[in-house]
Formats: sequence, structure tokens, C-alpha cells
Amino acid sequence: MIDTVYVFLGLFMSLLMGLTGMGGGALTTPLLIFLGIPPATAVGSDLAFTSITRGIGSVLHGRKANIDLRLTKLILSGSIPATIASFLLLPYLKAYLGLSGFNSFLTEFLAVILVAVSIIGLSKGLSQRKLRSKKIEPNAITAGEYDTRYDDLSRNNKLLIVVVGAIVGFAVQFTSVGSGTILIFFLMFLFQSKKIIGTDIFHAFILTTLGAFLHFSLGDINPDLVLSLAIGGVPGIFLGVRMHSLISLANLRYLLNIVIMGAGVTLILHAFV
Repeated sequence: MIDTVYVFLGLFMSLLMGLTGMGGGALTTPLLIFLGIPPATAVGSDLAFTSITRGIGSVLHGRKANIDLRLTKLILSGSIPATIASFLLLPYLKAYLGLSGFNSFLTEFLAVILVAVSIIGLSKGLSQRKLRSKKIEPNAITAGEYDTRYDDLSRNNKLLIVVVGAIVGFAVQFTSVGSGTILIFFLMFLFQSKKIIGTDIFHAFILTTLGAFLHFSLGDINPDLVLSLAIGGVPGIFLGVRMHSLISLANLRYLLNIVIMGAGVTLILHAFV
């Protein structure tokens, strides 16, 4: 059954993703939990919803040749094994902690990831301000003025990207958060190219699709919830992309990071108080 509350939630979250390239996954899961959805179901359903919106984004970026396939494979070499390992760990955690304890664990882990993601986002904003103070536009990186080729990456940097991919895979499987914000924060320092955003979105599409299938096998996805989110989410992502150039994003990103941090702190207080 279609629920209009979740339709509008999907519309709002996708609009934020289209506008800023962040915030959707980090806000959708905690909001679903606040609305009474069990944590495991919230994570699995958000992964399925994110897979749909990231799939649309991947097609749009692919048409503009904004995806580096070799870099995507490198990230996936870390994120896919970590995602599968996390999936194999889930039944043992459920058996060991019990359903109530497992839901508490997911909520607390999500809270920590949200606070970490918000700190990373705020740090990225500060680094962009420093670039502006040096009269270097942060968007020059994604515009290709400081273009790094895959072959320019050192062996250590490639290894670091694999490790970061593994961290993202672990975080996404447990919380549905991190496929965008965590990864792109590191990529912007290691791989300065106009293809960063498209590569990040394409990687997120593959990772969240895999995660959604794995959660579906555990019965952690609510099809009606995903459908409701997607009905609002599909037009939301197109609308957000169209509005992207019309709105000043710096303050909006700061506000989103503060809201994400607030959601994380709220979940922590809810878990321990």
C-alpha cells in the first residue's frame, strides 16, 4: 500500500541529493527509524530506495562520460568484499544479541556513522573555504582544471582507496550511510578529476544494489515502503538536479551537516537515556 508520508519523504530526500549530492541516505534511515520502522528494515529499504535514485544518477553521468570505470573497479575491490563479509556477520550478530539487542546495535552504530559523516562534511566545507581564500575555486577540481588520471595514482594511494572502499562497504551494509559522503571526501584529495562525482554515484549504485539484494534475502526490506519512497524519489532527483544551479549550496550543505549531526546525537541520546 502506498503511504503518502513516505512518498513526500522520498521526494524531499531525493531533492536534497539532487541539489547537494549528499544528505539523502544519511537522513532517510534515521527518519524512518524515528517514524517507527525497525532499524534493520529501515536500513534495507533505504538501500533499495538509494539504489533506484543512484541508478538514475549513474545513467545521467554515464551519458556525459563522467565515470572512471578503472577507479570504480578499484573502489569495488574493497567495498564488495567488506559488504559480503558484513552480510555474513549479520545472522551471527542477530543470534548473539537477540532482535532487540541487534536493533539497538544498528541504531547506535548508525548514530556514530552519522556524527562521523557530518564531521567529514563540515571538514570538507572548511577545506573548500581555504581553497577560495587562495583564489582557487573548489569546483575547479570537478571541472577538470586539476585533472588526475588513474595512471597518476601511486601504489600507496591505490591501496588507500581500496581500504576506504572497504570501510564504506562495511558502513553501508550496516547503516545504509557512507556510500557518498565518506568516499567522496577521500577521493577529492586523492583523485582530483571531473569524474569524481559520477564515479562516486556509479559506485554507490552498485554497492547499494548489492546491499539491497543481501538485505532482501534476510527479509529486511519492506516493498511497499520502497515503492512509496521511489514514487516521490524519482521526480525529486530530477527536480534537484535542475535546481542545482539556481541555489547557493554552501550554506545548505552546512545546514545539512548540522542536521545530520543532530540526528546522530539524538539517536545516541535515545539509545542511552
